[in-house]
Amino acid sequence: MDKPALNVLYVSHRDSLQLGGQRSMLALINNLDRSNVRPFALCPREGELAEHLRRAGCKVFIEAFVAVTPKNALRMRRLVRRLRDILRDNHIAIIHSEEERSTFYCNLAALRTNTKLIWHVRKISRRGMDSLQRRQRFDNINARLAHAIIVISEAVRARFAHKPLVDLKTHTIYNGVDCSIFRPSDNTNELRARLGLPKERFIALFAGMVSTMKGVGDIIAAWHLMALQLPDEQMPLLLLVGSDLPEDPVLEIIRQALDDDRLRQHVRRIPQQTNIHEWMQAADTLLLASHEGMEGMGRVTFEAMACATVPLVSDVDGIREAVTADTGVLVPERSPQAIAAALKQLKDDPDLLKKLRANALQRALQVFDIKQHAQSVMGLYARLIGLP
Repeated sequence: MDKPALNVLYVSHRDSLQLGGQRSMLALINNLDRSNVRPFALCPREGELAEHLRRAGCKVFIEAFVAVTPKNALRMRRLVRRLRDILRDNHIAIIHSEEERSTFYCNLAALRTNTKLIWHVRKISRRGMDSLQRRQRFDNINARLAHAIIVISEAVRARFAHKPLVDLKTHTIYNGVDCSIFRPSDNTNELRARLGLPKERFIALFAGMVSTMKGVGDIIAAWHLMALQLPDEQMPLLLLVGSDLPEDPVLEIIRQALDDDRLRQHVRRIPQQTNIHEWMQAADTLLLASHEGMEGMGRVTFEAMACATVPLVSDVDGIREAVTADTGVLVPERSPQAIAAALKQLKDDPDLLKKLRANALQRALQVFDIKQHAQSVMGLYARLIGLP
């Protein structure tokens, strides 16, 4: 008799697909072997993510993860009870959670049950939390209670370097990309025409949250440098695609660039796109100039590589695990000069660009294919509950 499928609850702290963590979770769910895994999902609110999860065949629960404070003590207890009811009523064998606060609640709900918890850690550090002490408190509790920890890079694993016992239950599994969607374009000229992009220009794409820590200010500074050195007809076109980080000072830098007579025809600001793979296919290079500590690995880098688009990225922890010297260009962090020089080299050397495109595509297929990622995760599920 065939063994029954494992009921796995996937937990997201966000309700949209704008960030890489939620895209990675959805890609994993879409590539599970449903004879082995039956997916359920928990989201904080109705929204884009919940809609896509239902399309993927998940039963979706909605629960908001209240702040962990003394004044919320009653709401916290009620939330843990509701989570425990979900685990019991749906025979959940494994919780697969990501963000610190939601993982904290799920750990509490799983106590004294047969449900195992996997904490999927995607960030090197936790920026934006109230204090380092608060971050460490969550890390300490979650690392101790979780039955297994997935980290997306060796750089993320170093987050727990001061906890030797945690290393025993930590597994490095690179993120995956759906190479049936993120793949080279069949006709780049037709694609560019459909997207309203010039056919002949060298195009550089930034895709993601538009923020200072993502190096967008450094990218704009590189365009200022090139505008002083190159005639208009030789300037690359920069596409800034993604959502704004509210009140980030880089937004004013972008506004000034779009008002600058020298730059406005060479920089386009484009909102978040659901078909980001097509924008990657249309570009010559993908820019990710993130500062140290910002990226666990930089999902957009290998999404672009799968499209045979050359990544031009900052040489920082996490990203350098995704991009090698023969698959892209790594430049020093916070260096507009290096970005400008690398762009000019790629633009002026079509043979180098062609070689890097081919190597990037090959690495994406060999290392980052979502099917390999799903198999690795399902293998961990089986080991965690003692299946052969």
